[in-house]
Amino acid sequence: ITIISCLLELPLRARNWSDMRLGYTPDGECIYKNQNGLYEVHIPKHCFKNFNQSDIPDRFVYKFPKNVSLIIDDYINYARSVILGDDLISDYFLVTSKKIKLDANTLTNMNRTFFTKYGNQDLKVGGIAVHFFRDIVATTILKKFPSAYHHAALLLLDSEQTVKDNYGHLKHEDAFSLWNRHLSEEAV
Repeated sequence: ITIISCLLELPLRARNWSDMRLGYTPDGECIYKNQNGLYEVHIPKHCFKNFNQSDIPDRFVYKFPKNVSLIIDDYINYARSVILGDDLISDYFLVTSKKIKLDANTLTNMNRTFFTKYGNQDLKVGGIAVHFFRDIVATTILKKFPSAYHHAALLLLDSEQTVKDNYGHLKHEDAFSLWNRHLSEEAV
């Protein structure tokens, strides 16, 4: 639930989540609680796959809203302690019972297994991998705002060209739906 909530807010790549450390770390991916009691993610530019993109800031910071911060807090204070047992020593946000970080492949497989077991297989057979959340976010934005490739790229911390080439999945029906909605609003 924690990682799904985080992915819907901030669709980072699995490797970024896997390398995420607890507590502020200036030179790597980290998640920490700010002075307002909300969690923030801090990622230096060099940690992104596409770090050469001009739209990626030198120090990316994302502040989670209260509802997601509460979920993260529950995970850190309760679920994570169950995973780690009495020995709470791990710098990583996502951990295994072996007290090591959850690597990107394991995180992706866990997510896919969860959605295979509990998700609607008519929507996506075989479960939803971590990377698929990037598709969900970009496609949702582009279906609602078809020309918002730049905005979708900013959300994914990726290039506009990558978004155009890989996300959105816009069809003729999407364009006609938007046009018909416009016509019905004009008729009122």
